[in-house]
Amino acid sequence: MYGYVVPDVKELNAWDYLVLTGHYCGHCICIKRMFGNMARFTTNHDFAYFSAFLHELMGIEPRFDGTRCISSPFREKSYVTATPLMERIVSANIIYTFYKVLDSKQDEKKAKGKMLGAMLKKAYKKSAKLEPEIDKLLEVQYKVQRELELSACADPEKACMPTATILRETMRILSGNTAPQQALELFHNLGKFIYFADAIDDLEKDRKSGSFNVVVNALGFKKGKKQFLKLHKEELMPLLDKPRLEIERLFRGLSKEQQSTLSENILVFGLAKTQNKLLQIEE
Repeated sequence: MYGYVVPDVKELNAWDYLVLTGHYCGHCICIKRMFGNMARFTTNHDFAYFSAFLHELMGIEPRFDGTRCISSPFREKSYVTATPLMERIVSANIIYTFYKVLDSKQDEKKAKGKMLGAMLKKAYKKSAKLEPEIDKLLEVQYKVQRELELSACADPEKACMPTATILRETMRILSGNTAPQQALELFHNLGKFIYFADAIDDLEKDRKSGSFNVVVNALGFKKGKKQFLKLHKEELMPLLDKPRLEIERLFRGLSKEQQSTLSENILVFGLAKTQNKLLQIEE
């Protein structure tokens, strides 16, 4: 994913911190075992939370073990041990990363993108065999996204749909079609939030590189980013506010067993902090 689904660290309790970092380290170890060392660079906090959320949703309690690694050679770190569900999520993460690298390479034609794509190709082929439905989902939706970009789409609601669809359908597939409708809609709106967060975050970069950015297409972008955010605050705020508030509403609609304090921290407080940071709003 993109790095916008993060906790409000100051409000994170000790157990939730252990679970979240445990899933992160667990993913890294699981990736190494399934796809080799080179693929470990795909480990990210978004999928660590996705893993924690889906395990909670499916009623799977985390089990911990300890290990030393290159990032902590002298002190043992706790990690969540792999489950069949985690292995599926890790495979999905590889597929997501491969398509994101492929998309970036097409947009910017950078040597870095070609190198990362080559590094990930073997792991991608294996993960695509393990999760063909997710691979097909991303293939189709990235094609839709590319068509929208080539047509210079200036409609934010249309532009965000492929990302929203990808997250919602990934949740459905990995849950074995058992995820409640509220959870599916929650991730649909999370996809919208992530899409607009990425577009706002990359305003300057996309303008300079000429890459597609629906916010630039919709509002134009001629001045500096700080001036742009100030000038268009009323148009930009709903792009993040609407899906974020819908996410909170849907989260509150889940059963009490599914409303963990970790999910509340990330979906209610963490997304609000992300929004304020992107729009340069002082708290």
